Amino acid sequence: MWLKEIFFVFPVFVLYCSGVSINFKHLSTSHNDIFPRANCWVSKPGTQNGEATLFQEGWAYGGACGFKNANTKHAEGYFVAVGGKDWNNGYGCGACVELTYEGRSVIVNAVDRCGGCSDGWFDMGGPAWYDLTNNAPPGHIHGVQSKWIECPDTLTGGKNLHIFVKGGSHPWDARFQPHYHEAPVTGMSIRIGGKWIPMEKCENFMFCKPGGYILNGANSNYALRVHSEHVNVDVEMGSIPEGQYVDTGKNNGPCKSGGSAAPPPDNVAKPNPPPPAPVQPAPTPAPTSAPPPTQVPAAGNCAVDGLFPDPDDCSGFIKCAQGTTYKKTCGNVLYFDIAVYNCNWPASTNCGSRPLPRGNRGFVSNGNRGFISNGNRGLFGQGNRVFVSANPVVGNRVNWYCPWGNCYNSQ
Repeated sequence: MWLKEIFFVFPVFVLYCSGVSINFKHLSTSHNDIFPRANCWVSKPGTQNGEATLFQEGWAYGGACGFKNANTKHAEGYFVAVGGKDWNNGYGCGACVELTYEGRSVIVNAVDRCGGCSDGWFDMGGPAWYDLTNNAPPGHIHGVQSKWIECPDTLTGGKNLHIFVKGGSHPWDARFQPHYHEAPVTGMSIRIGGKWIPMEKCENFMFCKPGGYILNGANSNYALRVHSEHVNVDVEMGSIPEGQYVDTGKNNGPCKSGGSAAPPPDNVAKPNPPPPAPVQPAPTPAPTSAPPPTQVPAAGNCAVDGLFPDPDDCSGFIKCAQGTTYKKTCGNVLYFDIAVYNCNWPASTNCGSRPLPRGNRGFVSNGNRGFISNGNRGLFGQGNRVFVSANPVVGNRVNWYCPWGNCYNSQ
């Protein structure tokens, strides 16, 4: 059995932007590389009489999906921005669609949102536009047929599905983004303490760790699951490799769900293997807004890594790392709130048994509504926008100003 090679040719063109030229050269790809095998269609609906326009010549950096880089060199020109049901509230990110127009077909990767596009309208990258239209000048075409399909290797690099861990993620706020997926992603979940919990899509195409759970201590070993129509992909995690890609070991395409053995990028972080014969933790009650008192270390005690309230100062917290104690303060008249495990306004923070801070902290903020007296702590109105803080500890006098448009309320 033989396979006829089909070659697509589009002209060399140059994009000039701020003195920088980007050259797209002749590409030749085989039918087997570009088009997926039969019976690999996904159920995401396409259209029979759609539209297409030229989005921009080169790669759409970032965009509404938040993808920083194209998956492959080919994907730098074969991409689209979509709208309406094709965008699907961001769940269209990374999915692939085959477009057909006047007998010519291309496959493109959805990487951005087109705010003015309706269902079946595709705002295309330059190389894909010229390929589909047989080198027509930029314009607006109708009669475009679309069909959502499993992504070919030319747009995924033949890699396994990876999960990017956003830079700066930590046990209290971790964000995860699927990459290189072959089939559309329908959601993500996280397993904490033996329980799978759905994650909300919270930023671009990133999914956030749910509130009320902290990925440290007993929850340091967790798992992530990428949902799709036919295949769910799970990966065990033993750390938070922020700023790196985690190789899940397989992909979610209905035809190629076994994944590939292609080497991952240099900045791929392999998930830590689960410990042998793990001891199953006893069932725990639903998380509360504050950790149990045993998790609050005494000053200088860091038996467990993590972030803890300072028991000697409501505005302070303690960072424990490898047995070393780092005492920090929130500053800016904020208190450390154990309900959200972050610095918060005093009015919203329950200090419990932790002593109130000393110094110029005789007021609490109430959003953009000015400042309100906190008991008899020495706030005095002076004019419309100025009030004076008479520090009850050291007796110094400080002028404070309400935000513009607000006045100090001595009541």
